[in-house]
Amino acid sequence: MIQKLSQIDKYFIIAFFIGLAIRLFAIPFAMSSGGDAVVRIFIAQEWMKDPTIITSGVWGPLHTYLTAGILYIWNDAVYAPLFLNCIFSASVAIPLYLFVKHEWNESAALFVACLYLLFPVGIRYGLDTLTELPFIFFITLSMLFLSYARSEQGNWKHAFIAGFMITIAGSLRYESWGLTPFLGLLLWKKWKEMFLFFATSAIFPIFWMTGNYLEYQDPFYSFNWAVDWVTNVSGFTEEVTVIDRINRFLFYPRALIFGLTPLAFLVCCAGVFFVLYYRQKQWVWIIPFAALTGTYILNAVRGDFSTQVRYSINLAIFMIPFAGEWYLRQKEKRRFLYSALVLISILPLSYLHYIIPWPFDFPHPVPYQVSPIPRLDEAAVNISESQILISEENSGGLLLDFYAWDETYYIALMSRKDPSTIFIMPGEEHEPIEMERLEKFLANNPNGVLLLTETHRYIEVQSIDSGEQIMIEGYPKPLIIELIEKVEDVAFYKYTLSP
Repeated sequence: MIQKLSQIDKYFIIAFFIGLAIRLFAIPFAMSSGGDAVVRIFIAQEWMKDPTIITSGVWGPLHTYLTAGILYIWNDAVYAPLFLNCIFSASVAIPLYLFVKHEWNESAALFVACLYLLFPVGIRYGLDTLTELPFIFFITLSMLFLSYARSEQGNWKHAFIAGFMITIAGSLRYESWGLTPFLGLLLWKKWKEMFLFFATSAIFPIFWMTGNYLEYQDPFYSFNWAVDWVTNVSGFTEEVTVIDRINRFLFYPRALIFGLTPLAFLVCCAGVFFVLYYRQKQWVWIIPFAALTGTYILNAVRGDFSTQVRYSINLAIFMIPFAGEWYLRQKEKRRFLYSALVLISILPLSYLHYIIPWPFDFPHPVPYQVSPIPRLDEAAVNISESQILISEENSGGLLLDFYAWDETYYIALMSRKDPSTIFIMPGEEHEPIEMERLEKFLANNPNGVLLLTETHRYIEVQSIDSGEQIMIEGYPKPLIIELIEKVEDVAFYKYTLSP
């Protein structure tokens, strides 16, 4: 039977729609800039040409299905995926509110939900087309049903749903595979529910490992590929100093402190302290947080895992609920004032990277990715807005020399071209040119537009009698080029594949 909404439930609904409106309003100002974000859009576009069940690969399949689904409804590769992620970003607040309501009470749940809805990194990556926000949506749903399963009224149905949510999350990001044992432990002494949780949570991992074994003879292909990329291709493990390892050790704590913003972080820490000091039943939820944080830090220090602020979202979702304990420990007369001060401070404090001057050689203590809206520098924006990218002159291929990770892929996305007509030169230190793909690209797109940077690592410009040509490292044929214009520090050329 549906329960009647309380007054606080109604306040939550209002807060939810305000949080959603903030995200939707920010879409025109956001730049889906990450290389992975744009590549995921391109993969979805290519998959739509020949939809099949994805059974193997580096990345889990669900994000491709979700992105393809929204593109089918709204065929705009720039804005449709952002809209989808905004919905997921705001919707995390719903299971989070219900979780805290069940573990603490509804007034604490309202405060926690508001804190999350203003969480700067959550807003930022809700405005990018990555997997973190859909992932934590399903993780939070799993937490909610685990909370139900652990209670005296809990039953096998709750455990089943919790495990199923984890298996869905596992098709988005692989962190859930490692989290599963620690979440399952929360059902200790409820053996039937624990078994059912583990059984349902294993559905996707077994499916995916089987597919990778059949395709690559390696059930852990996804993990091994990622480790190889970080350790061998990116140069992340080369010339690592003691200072580098210290920075890596501190990176995720820093990302949490400044991602949540310092005041909100202290509130969450105080909540953790109160739960432990007063031996509250909610202490068990520290276990998955500690396990995931330790894994991130250990692998970052070892060099098996890159340091990305966006990964801290997965840590924050386990920490934010403890703010509810802090809230309840405040005197009733001061709760509103104190919680309002925390909430009001969040967004201004998310810009500390830009506020605090940092003239030193070592990294700024505040990661720049903690601001709520992803933006690129003006030069990259000017390049992406060049009429050449969207003009009839660019009806052929688009060959992009690597500019910078965010900027290059944003330029490719803003061209609004079919991904099969775009080729991007390698960007990582030891990343080779995919020669087979380059050959196919030039065979299908013998004419087009070339964006050339001043460095052009894999491209050699040569003068010939009729003008200029370029040679791409490893490719036997030259490309005849003709300068169209220069924009900022890049040059646009017409290119023609020489017979």
